[in-house]
Amino acid sequence: MKRRKILAAALCAAIMLSGVSMVAAAQSREAAAAAKKTVQKAAKQVKKDDTAAQLLELRKLMESQQTALQQMQQQLQEAQRQLQLTQSEVKQTQQAAQRTNAEAAAVESDTDAQVKKMVMSLSEAKADLLTTAATVAKDDKKIGNLEHPEFITYKGLHITPGGYLELTGYFRSHATLSDQATPFQSIPLESQAIGGSNSHLTEFGLTARDSRLSLRMDAGTDTTKLTGFYEMDFFGTGTTSNPNQTTSYVPRIRQAWSRVQFSNGWAVTGGQMWNLITLNRKGTDADTFWAPNIIEAQYSIGYDWGRFAELRVSKTFHDKVAVALGLTNPSYLNSGTNSAVSGMAANGAGLYGNSLLSTCTQSTATPSVVSCTNTPLYSTNLTPDMIVKLAYDGPKIGHFELKSLTRIFRDRVVATGTTPGWNNTGLGGGVAVGVITPIVPKKVNFIAQGMYG
Repeated sequence: MKRRKILAAALCAAIMLSGVSMVAAAQSREAAAAAKKTVQKAAKQVKKDDTAAQLLELRKLMESQQTALQQMQQQLQEAQRQLQLTQSEVKQTQQAAQRTNAEAAAVESDTDAQVKKMVMSLSEAKADLLTTAATVAKDDKKIGNLEHPEFITYKGLHITPGGYLELTGYFRSHATLSDQATPFQSIPLESQAIGGSNSHLTEFGLTARDSRLSLRMDAGTDTTKLTGFYEMDFFGTGTTSNPNQTTSYVPRIRQAWSRVQFSNGWAVTGGQMWNLITLNRKGTDADTFWAPNIIEAQYSIGYDWGRFAELRVSKTFHDKVAVALGLTNPSYLNSGTNSAVSGMAANGAGLYGNSLLSTCTQSTATPSVVSCTNTPLYSTNLTPDMIVKLAYDGPKIGHFELKSLTRIFRDRVVATGTTPGWNNTGLGGGVAVGVITPIVPKKVNFIAQGMYG
């Protein structure tokens, strides 16, 4: 019974618990539903509140953007206003620049005119200064010439004395007995018959015969210059000239010429001078010749020269190119033993004083040859020799010249008892070159010349 009561009580309790549980579950469901509703309501409220907040935030953002847009519009308007002001200022600046350019152009034009005027003034001042300097230099030179004169002035002539005194000693291993001038054509060899025993003798000598005296005279104007020159040495031989107790050699003419020069480059020279075949140092003038500076009076073998009467006409172009024509005395000697007597028709007389013939012999050979001996024998010339020279002078490369010689030979074939004599003529000539070029300026030169004909 008791067990049943307990079971019944337990059952009742279980039933009560189930009811209570059901009630609690119901209440829980209701509470959950209520809580859900509350949560949903709260969520809706939160969502509503968030949306409101977002809207509020968006509104604030829009307001701030509007404010910023208004500020940007204001800034844009300000920028446009500044741009308009800048454009106005640029326009004003351009206008001012145009005015400035116009003023600058005017100033530049005026400045150019002033500069040109100043340049002209400076040029005139420079010309005046150069003229003054030239005048001063000329005056200084005049003063210097007065204090230390290079020439003697007499009636408008500038007279310049010159020359030198010389003592020359020479020694030859084979004697030629020819004093200071060696006869190159007859230098004796040791076994040579010509010269006899002299070829086995040496020769020593002292001489003063190459001492010289000269006199130069200059005159003229700015457009025309006149020059006269005379020079002598003592290589002349008189009747009693000898090197014995007292040396009695006589003066002789080396040069005696005069010249007229014009400002246009033309010049005419006449007299005894170094002819145009002789190498010049510069141009073609008679006083610019070159000769080897040695004691040998015959100079050097291979040196082409002549010093006798000549009429010369020359023209100079720009101080670099010169052309000259010379008509030269063509005196030449017969070889001494020849059938051709060089133009002599009778015995010489007067200054020449040579004899026509001393002896004539006719050979027995076929054809027969007449040989005549004459001492000496000069030619009777038909025409003067004609010499043409072209010269060029460069400031750095030196002097160069090209020249030619033309000669007409004439001789007389001597008549025999059965054959009359007659005259022969023949044309001869040659060409030559000459060079003087510096290797070390003003110290060492290279000099060369040659002639073919």
